[in-house]
Formats: sequence, C-alpha cells, structure tokens
Amino acid sequence: VKSLEDFYDMEGFRDKEFDKDDKGTWVVSSKIAIQKDDSSPLVSKNIYLFFNKNNNKATGKFVLSKIYEDFSKNTENEYRIAYSNNKIELLDNAPKEVELFLKDYKFLVEEKSFKSLNNLPKISSRHNDNLPLYSINYLIKQDNEINKWLQQKYKFMKQDAIMNIENSGELSNSSLSNFYFKVRYKGKKEEIQYFRESINFKPSKGGY
Repeated sequence: VKSLEDFYDMEGFRDKEFDKDDKGTWVVSSKIAIQKDDSSPLVSKNIYLFFNKNNNKATGKFVLSKIYEDFSKNTENEYRIAYSNNKIELLDNAPKEVELFLKDYKFLVEEKSFKSLNNLPKISSRHNDNLPLYSINYLIKQDNEINKWLQQKYKFMKQDAIMNIENSGELSNSSLSNFYFKVRYKGKKEEIQYFRESINFKPSKGGY
C-alpha cells in the first residue's frame, strides 16, 4: 500500500459476525522480537493499529514486553497510539526509547511487495480446504529483497531466514482475507530474531 490509510478504502471478507451497517475494521499489527542468547529475556516490541472504516480513524497500542525463563520476572508496558498523516502518534507519556522507535517505524506492507512467491524455495506447506487456510514456509536468501529490507531497516542478521506465510478466509475479486507472515533468524550463539506482521479484517463492534 502507498499508505496505511489506504485500508479505509479496502473491502475485506465479511461473514455473519458483521452487523449490517458495520463497514468493518482493519487490524494491522507488527512485531519485532529479539533474544540475544538462551539466558537473556525475549524482548518484543508490538504495534497494533485499528483502522475503523466507519469513522476513518485509527487508534491502537504499542506494547513493550520482556519474557524471562522465570515467568515471575516478566514485564509488560502498554502505550496508546494513533495513526494519522502517515505516521504513528503517541497518546501517552513514554520513555525516549519508545518515542524514537515509533517515530520512524514503517510496516513492511508500506514499503515492500512479496512479488512472485513461486520463485522462492518452499520448505514445507499445509492446506485446509474446510477453513480455508494455507500455511507455507519459504527459505529467503540473504540477498532477498524482504531479507535485505529487514537487515537495513531494523538491523536483522545478515543471513538466510525462514519466512512463514498464512492466509485465511474466502477470497473474491473485491475483498481481501486475513494475512499473516513471520520471518525468523537464528544466530550461532542461540540468538533469535524475528519480525512478524499481520492484517486482519474484523467487525468494529469488538471495540476497535
């Protein structure tokens, strides 16, 4: 998309959960998680934005969490955000670290295209016709465009990675379904890095 605000004009797949007059809400989320080694906490930075097509307003939250092997040490801090004029705005007071992270944050869907997935080596896949749902794992080489974007934008490891893509919901010529993908890296010293992004279409009555 040229801008996340394009979601206001996009139609999503509607099921019986939608009220007659509800235009729906797009939920766009993104997550960066890093664990430096098996004795360090998993630090994750999560962004959730709710693009309400009924009023063309987007609000959400940023969640910073640290997960330890000893769950009693876990921490989580949540800050309200909004999205307008193509940028994320903090609605709560937050540490400088959070301000700087959100100031220049870009979703992959804003800057890159998956192009032809048929050109990527497929590692494994599963498909369920009843839902419908499919999930595919691809190998993305170090010089892949998405891999390079993550390396340059968010300092991810310069190595091959595994990308998992899931798609659910019925597709038609005029609507989009739920979409999820995750890119995962694993370093030599048990360091783990992953980037996740998802796009879902939900009824607005859920409080979005």
